[in-house]
Amino acid sequence: MPSNEIGGRIPLVRFVEHEFFVKHIRPLLVQKVCNALRSRFNEKDTDVIDEKGENYGSYEAFIQGKCSQEKEEKLVKLLKTNSEEMLNSFLLAKAWLSHEPLYHVMSYRYRVEYGLSNKSEKEIAVPFKGKDLPSENSEFSHPDVMIGFTIISYLYRGLSLEQVKKELIKLKYEQDKDRLLKQWVQENKEWIGLHKEWTDEHQEWIEEHNRNENATFPSLLNAVKTKLLKHQVQENKDWIDKHNQKENATFPSWLNSFKTLDLEDEERVKKIHIYLCRNFDFVEYYLSSFTFPHDAKYYKRKLTGNAHTLAGEGETKGFSGTDDRNDIMPESIIPKRLPSQKETNGKMLHILS
Repeated sequence: MPSNEIGGRIPLVRFVEHEFFVKHIRPLLVQKVCNALRSRFNEKDTDVIDEKGENYGSYEAFIQGKCSQEKEEKLVKLLKTNSEEMLNSFLLAKAWLSHEPLYHVMSYRYRVEYGLSNKSEKEIAVPFKGKDLPSENSEFSHPDVMIGFTIISYLYRGLSLEQVKKELIKLKYEQDKDRLLKQWVQENKEWIGLHKEWTDEHQEWIEEHNRNENATFPSLLNAVKTKLLKHQVQENKDWIDKHNQKENATFPSWLNSFKTLDLEDEERVKKIHIYLCRNFDFVEYYLSSFTFPHDAKYYKRKLTGNAHTLAGEGETKGFSGTDDRNDIMPESIIPKRLPSQKETNGKMLHILS
């Protein structure tokens, strides 16, 4: 579908068949993620090999969960020795692809089964009861699933005007603010260029396809199909021409530096919102700076309590009409069977019978 925002909109994607995902989509994702991680950590080898030359298997096999438990344990220790950040990155990839929270997230329908609520104080994704009907008092219990739904929801919808302004105010006090701003603007320029290349390629394909179909199979079905494809490509071309007539006008020079960027100018902030609201890195920066630290807090330790922990070693008193539950009482409570109350159990059985 054509993108209607200069900031770029990712297409709506949904995984339907699990078997197709496992056979065709997941291997490609594993390969791309593995290559990206190896490039990030300057790892040239495709296999994990220690100093003695022992091979523990490939990185791709590790991410897919195909290594034996013994090899996997050795591989984890080796990666931890090299770099803990590298180990955490590969474990994260393994968790999302091998244990399939990615498939779970991408199999749900946006704005039907999950999405963002405008009424909620939290900025995380919530379950939906139906089309555009968020369940205001519900949350996703699994943290990884919640994070996945939140990220994809903001990429689909984009950041709001207030969120963009909030992020720019924070970014203004960062040391590398101008570098990040230039990077985000450049990414959008490259995205427009790629979108234009895609449009030109499809235009050529349609013209060739139309000539072949008219020469061999002139039918009403092919005419309708070609008309729909032409309409889609024309929509994309119109969008590109509209927003890319003059590059300087599309991306004004004042957008490249905070020295010329006035956050008090509401009109300029509105233009920035159009340019960057769906930029992937811009959205990631906002989520990691505001949404997740505030609404997805993680604690290394968790306090729990039950009857045994609440009844401490101090003086504790309790009362029960019968003594049939003494075996499940906290250990700190010592049951005292009073001689005068021994016959109460028999009386209770007599009443109930």
